Amino acid sequence: MITKVNTFPPYCAVRLDQWYCMLRVCSSSNLSYPSSSNAVSPSRSTFELASDLRKRPKFSPPTLFENVRNRSRKKKQMDHSKVVTYMRDIILLPKIFQCPDGDISIPRSTKRSKLGQAGLVGKIELHSTMSDCEVRREVCEVFSVPMGLLESDIKNNDLFPFIYLQRAGAGTRSLCLPSVKESFQWNGKQVASLAKSGSFIYLLAEAELPGFQKIVS
Repeated sequence: MITKVNTFPPYCAVRLDQWYCMLRVCSSSNLSYPSSSNAVSPSRSTFELASDLRKRPKFSPPTLFENVRNRSRKKKQMDHSKVVTYMRDIILLPKIFQCPDGDISIPRSTKRSKLGQAGLVGKIELHSTMSDCEVRREVCEVFSVPMGLLESDIKNNDLFPFIYLQRAGAGTRSLCLPSVKESFQWNGKQVASLAKSGSFIYLLAEAELPGFQKIVS
């Protein structure tokens, strides 16, 4: 009777020997590791490895952030250089509208209609970049007829004198002279702020208006 003996083929024994040798080499403590800081040593703990990863500098694409910064700077420059246009109704009050005590009442109904007949009610277009002289020239062009000005007078800056008025308070029917410094100059944005959109900018003439005198007489 022939009995079969379970024996491994010779190539299996060779492979087992190779695995055994590899295990012995890996478990040996005489291994030499490269001195590079990027090399990972098996004797180091997981906490040390995680701390090294956190210490590594994080690089971000600089061109992306530079483009975003440049766009934001250009947008801010465009916002600052943008010209704002204001459309306002404007009324030029004759000098006689100012009472001896300095009080100036807002014209209503009949008085306002007389001002319109004399050409003292108009509409003006202001820009935020206009200077004080440019605003005054624009006002004189609107009221050139009642002021008795010629086109040559306006070009030569021979303008009609007037002062700006503002409401004495919210809900009041009187006007007053705004208190400003002597060096203060009214530009387009500041003059437009005297009246909200849909309301009037009031001016007070500092001289007699020829156009209004004809209507009154």
